Amino acid sequence: MNDRTIEMFYAGKDVDRFRMEILSMGLCDLFLPASLVIERNGYGMAYDTAGCRNLMQLRNVSASTLIGCVCSILDKSNQAARRYFFDGEYSLDPGVVFLKGKVPDAYLIYNRTTPRSRREVLFDLSRILKLPNRDPEGDVFLEKACGVLQDPGRSYFRITHELKQIGTFAYREGK
Repeated sequence: MNDRTIEMFYAGKDVDRFRMEILSMGLCDLFLPASLVIERNGYGMAYDTAGCRNLMQLRNVSASTLIGCVCSILDKSNQAARRYFFDGEYSLDPGVVFLKGKVPDAYLIYNRTTPRSRREVLFDLSRILKLPNRDPEGDVFLEKACGVLQDPGRSYFRITHELKQIGTFAYREGK
C-alpha cells in the first residue's frame, strides 16, 4: 500500500463476485476506482485515492463542502442502484468518504453493511454533516440541511434539490 492506495480484503461469504467485478471495471461512480485480486477465500481490492482527500482528515470543513458531499452521494446513489449497490447496503460512515475537487465530488470505499432502512440511511448522511472537524461558522446551514434529512417521506431528488439550495446559500455566505 502506498499513499495513493487503500487495500481492503473482503471475505468471499461477505460479498458477491459480480459486485467486486463491477467495482473493478469502474462501472459505479459512487465508489473509488479499484483493482480486483481474486483470492481463494475472498477478494482483495486496491482503491485508487489519487487526487482525493479523506473527509475525516480534513480540517475546518465548510458547510457548503459538507452539503455538497452529501448531494454528490445522493446523486450517485441512483446510478449505484442500477449497478446492484442498493441504498442501505453499504456504509456511509464518514471514514469511507473521499472528496475530489473544489466542488466536492464524493466517492466511497465499498463496505457492505446489513440492510438498513431509508430513515437510517438519511441519519447516516446527517452524520456526515455533523463532523467534528467542520467549520462551526456554517452550523446554521448544516442544521437546516439536517432538518431536510429528517423527513424519510421525501424523495432523494427532492432532498437533493433542497440541500443544493442550502449549500448554495452557504457558499455565497462563505460558509
